[in-house]
Amino acid sequence: IKAAEEARLKKEAEEARLKQEAEAAKLKAAQEARIKAAKRIRLLEDKRKAVVSKTDRLDSEYQALIEQRKLLENSRQNLGTQVKIEAYNRSVQELNEKIKAYREKRKALEVEVDAFNGTLKK
Repeated sequence: IKAAEEARLKKEAEEARLKQEAEAAKLKAAQEARIKAAKRIRLLEDKRKAVVSKTDRLDSEYQALIEQRKLLENSRQNLGTQVKIEAYNRSVQELNEKIKAYREKRKALEVEVDAFNGTLKK
């Protein structure tokens, strides 16, 4: 009977040890998952901040282009000489190039925003 009791106790101890190891493995896996999630959240937050910063810069650039356009429209009334007309035309061409560059940047940002939003849906 003593041997049977010792075997039963040994078996219970082994089962308890295995259960404890399984619980420890579950806790470790859960902690690793939390760490991985926290890193992903930090990366997403950094990316979001970068996108917001680019958006703010483009919004400022847009406002500057609008102001430059208004100035050109106002200066259009004072074109008396050929020199002033040529200078005005050069300014319009420069503004058009800036607008073209702005539109390209805006399109690139839209692609970036779409990609970012796609990562949020995963």
